[in-house]
Amino acid sequence: VGLVKFLSAKNFHEGTRLELLCGRRAYEYLARSQKAAKETAVLLSTSEENIPEYVQKLINENIHIKADSAKLEDQYLKLRAETCAGREHAFVIDDMLTPDQGRRLADMIADKISGIVTVFVKADPGYRYSVISRNCDITEHIKQLNASLNGRGGGREGFAQGSVSAGRGEILAYIDR
Repeated sequence: VGLVKFLSAKNFHEGTRLELLCGRRAYEYLARSQKAAKETAVLLSTSEENIPEYVQKLINENIHIKADSAKLEDQYLKLRAETCAGREHAFVIDDMLTPDQGRRLADMIADKISGIVTVFVKADPGYRYSVISRNCDITEHIKQLNASLNGRGGGREGFAQGSVSAGRGEILAYIDR
């Protein structure tokens, strides 16, 4: 039989199910595992024994970085929304935001204006849009936007989202008309 490596033991019905490797398969499994551990230790600049603690440290740092990033993102969106305060309608084109961030920005701006807000964010290809209004019917606006910019999308009363295959220049021309 040679080398035996037990991989798992699980209660199964009235007994125990064992998963194991023997001989050459066990050796190859352990060699792959050891190689992976060594490569991981080199990448992390730590010893093989410290990999679990180091990975936990990285996970904790990642959690804090994500929390800080979310706070900064929220502050940025609030500041962006403030720049639209008091307008009747607002159009925003932002090539750095994700579609979800664009929707959140549109929602924040809608609280600060009296009409319709339209936010375009870069997608590949074209742009994604979010349209929100707290006080106006957006149905006609969406129809015109989709027809003019080769768009697709829709929504419910007061909110719509979709995509256009137009470029930034075409969107700016549509806004300026």
